[in-house]
Amino acid sequence: MHYLYRYRLLIVIYGLAMIVACYESGYLERPAATIAGLAQPSPASDVLIGLYPESPMAKCFRADQAMFLTYDLPLAKRLLSEALTGGYKGEESYFYNYATVLMLLKEDYLVVDEAVADWRRHDLTTDDQLDPRAAYRDLELPAPLDPMTIRCLVSSSDGTKIVFARQDNRLWLAEPGPQLEKNGLYGVRQLPERAHQNMISALVLAANETQVVSASLDGDLAIWDLATAGLVARLPAQRAPGQRSEIYGIAVFPDGFQCAVVDRAGMVRIWDLRKPVLLREFQGATRPLSAVAVSPDGTRLATGGWSGIIKIWDLNNEQAPPRSLEGHRGVVNRLVFASDGKVLASCSRDSTARIWNLQSGKSRVLKGHGAPVYGLDLSSDGNSIVTASEDRRVKIWSFQDGKLLYNLATRPTPRPLYAVLFAPDSRGLIWAGGPSGIQLIRP
Repeated sequence: MHYLYRYRLLIVIYGLAMIVACYESGYLERPAATIAGLAQPSPASDVLIGLYPESPMAKCFRADQAMFLTYDLPLAKRLLSEALTGGYKGEESYFYNYATVLMLLKEDYLVVDEAVADWRRHDLTTDDQLDPRAAYRDLELPAPLDPMTIRCLVSSSDGTKIVFARQDNRLWLAEPGPQLEKNGLYGVRQLPERAHQNMISALVLAANETQVVSASLDGDLAIWDLATAGLVARLPAQRAPGQRSEIYGIAVFPDGFQCAVVDRAGMVRIWDLRKPVLLREFQGATRPLSAVAVSPDGTRLATGGWSGIIKIWDLNNEQAPPRSLEGHRGVVNRLVFASDGKVLASCSRDSTARIWNLQSGKSRVLKGHGAPVYGLDLSSDGNSIVTASEDRRVKIWSFQDGKLLYNLATRPTPRPLYAVLFAPDSRGLIWAGGPSGIQLIRP
């Protein structure tokens, strides 16, 4: 007992380390984990970081968080370098993680070679197929998804027109038919024209729901006519020399003829879709912006980015600094204003969603998912909020008090889900599923 008491802190540290290792190894076995070094941080790691924030082990855990939650590779590189050069020998996988980070940052090949050699010296179970120099040669974050994954999904207010995009940079139109009443399946057809060379990253309905605007990782926009399923116009990418302009988020204004887009360079741009012409642009963040929403009255803009911070911009006062909402620990994936404009919903890679009171700046946290949350929608009756996650679960919550109402598994085969919408009657859900690609589910 004397020794147990004397070394109690050491026992706690190594106990937490074992919990973290088991948690991460379990996550790596999930199909949603596409990068070996990108393991979901264990909640237990926060305890150790709080106890000894500057210890080599804590720095490795902080590097996990930087990689997985906010894609902050420079920070992960610094933390891992400090930990490994400081003599950390607790877990061989972090030598591999360091080599992976260097590859993702496209460091000089001699530096990467040295890191790989260091990994091989410390890990006797190395597998040549996992060599970062081959596995991550052309990879960038965010990691690519399966080509059949539906990431973007929008529906008209009456549910008669649903537009979605898979990872193959083509648009699809889903419409009700006999199969919808029989088994919940929509009829789908691919739009004949191709407007984007790279993956479609965001969609929004515009012009009183007669048009749809698509955005791509090339940084360009395309305007489509829903009646004819034809291409109306293309808006070229806007970028400064050497600037990255991949668009991650798009939102339409109440008039239906203006839209706001956010991109990897942290820029916010507002377009008039009728001409079309760029009306305004400003730097919204130093790191990538990944989500945007416009208030119902069109006077405010909400942006969220890789840092996890949400900002509220007053569009009537360009000189006013934005208001910051801090709480998410990971990339903000989606933002939705409530119909009264007083509440904002958000979801993140930190596996949570939040309901923000914009007057107080406080939020109610919706916890329960075991992986990043990408899908988010508010019901038209204002009573419910739905979230969809990489953990293959869809959850419906009470919008008033945040209580969990339904916990659903995607079907017929459980799979990660990146988009979900409420049906117009607020009683059903529209998500990716079934042989047609789009499915109506009644919880």
